[in-house]
Amino acid sequence: MIKLRRTTIEDVDLLLKLDKQPSTQKYLGGIKNKTKDERILFLTKKELNKNAYTVLLDNILIGFVELKVSGEYGEVSYIYDCE
Repeated sequence: MIKLRRTTIEDVDLLLKLDKQPSTQKYLGGIKNKTKDERILFLTKKELNKNAYTVLLDNILIGFVELKVSGEYGEVSYIYDCE
């Protein structure tokens, strides 16, 4: 079963794992040399964003999804563990 929950700084280990996956970063331009503290700061901002979610499959963290809305337009961004 797929579940969504609000993203928190406790999700930092998954984000660091995804940062290192070439297959995940292929279309994102690749995130290089981000420290754990930098990624915690990034996730702290996501905690304040009520449209940022962590995705779980059978209670295993597998990625992130975010909905950005501007007027009548929206954008869905996502990143998943490919390995």
